[in-house]
Amino acid sequence: MRRLPLHTVGVLAFAMVVVGCQSSPPVGGDQTTNAETETATDTPPQPPTEKATIEPPEPPAGDTTVNLPGLPIGGPSQVVSGSLQCVEVSWVGPDIPDELRISDIRISFDPSDAFARSTEDCGGEPVCTDFAFTSASLTCTVPVAWTDRTRSESGNLLLSGVLTCPSDASEECGKFQDDVEEAGELTIPLEPAPPPEEPEETEPPTDEPTGETTDEPTGEPTG
Repeated sequence: MRRLPLHTVGVLAFAMVVVGCQSSPPVGGDQTTNAETETATDTPPQPPTEKATIEPPEPPAGDTTVNLPGLPIGGPSQVVSGSLQCVEVSWVGPDIPDELRISDIRISFDPSDAFARSTEDCGGEPVCTDFAFTSASLTCTVPVAWTDRTRSESGNLLLSGVLTCPSDASEECGKFQDDVEEAGELTIPLEPAPPPEEPEETEPPTDEPTGETTDEPTGEPTG
């Protein structure tokens, strides 16, 4: 057998060491195997965990409203001028509980073509259309005008409104509504239009003489 020179043997041994180092996996590197990669790929994504939500409490039911087509009212009416009649309206029905109110007051007349709401002011109490009947507020005013002053006929004032009831007073509201319906619609009489004022007659001025005149001569005759 032929022996290799010593330097040749050394070269071969060094080459084997280098090849072995290159085939070894690096220390601390990514050593993920194909099996681990396939397992991670095949796992379906998990849905995010839903957080528990707390439902807010339902708000309390709101106020209820009831139409009152005819209000029990009373009071005097007074003719103020040839174009204005003031009506003082008072609540004469059952006592209004503290929690309830009657607003959105609407005015109507009978006959409807003989009277109308006046734009003039009666002063004193507020106008009923801008008013609400409560346990503490029971009086308002209505300024009335005549649509035709040549018609000498009386009439009636009527009011309607809306009853507002809080949610915690439904039983009391129902009883009050029954009491109002039992009282029935009451009206206020209206005065007929005053007769038109006739213009005052004035006598024409007369011409009075400033002095007396005479036909007699002022001097004696000469012949």
